[in-house]
Amino acid sequence: MKKKLLSLFAVVFTAFLLVGCSSSSNSSKKMTTLKIGASAVPHAQILRHVAPQLKKEGVNLKITTFQDYTMPNKALANGELDANYFQHIPFLKLWNKQNHGTLVNAGGVHLEPIAVFSKKVKKLQDLKKGATIIVSSNVPDY
Repeated sequence: MKKKLLSLFAVVFTAFLLVGCSSSSNSSKKMTTLKIGASAVPHAQILRHVAPQLKKEGVNLKITTFQDYTMPNKALANGELDANYFQHIPFLKLWNKQNHGTLVNAGGVHLEPIAVFSKKVKKLQDLKKGATIIVSSNVPDY
């Protein structure tokens, strides 16, 4: 499943980049450098996975890895990056609202799976009926 997801992303991402970065002339194959900011896992990993194929297509990825979820948008808004890859639309909208930003969604991306964590319960089926769980009500966590 993971390979299929990565392959699908690679095809879609490559098509997106080639359309967005292509020049009007078909003369020589000129390398285009695309500066992308990403969270370390899994986004930067995925970008590193597709980078060799993109290089064959004339796109050189320069990946900047971020350890938080604020700096990639700031770097993009300041023109330090061409794109970033780490967030979903509710987070982007909230960031734009809070920072008077004008960043836009350039295409759909995968969503991370949701996990359940507990210090006491080892398996989900061991969760007792009527047990209380906490779910974030913070929009960026959706």
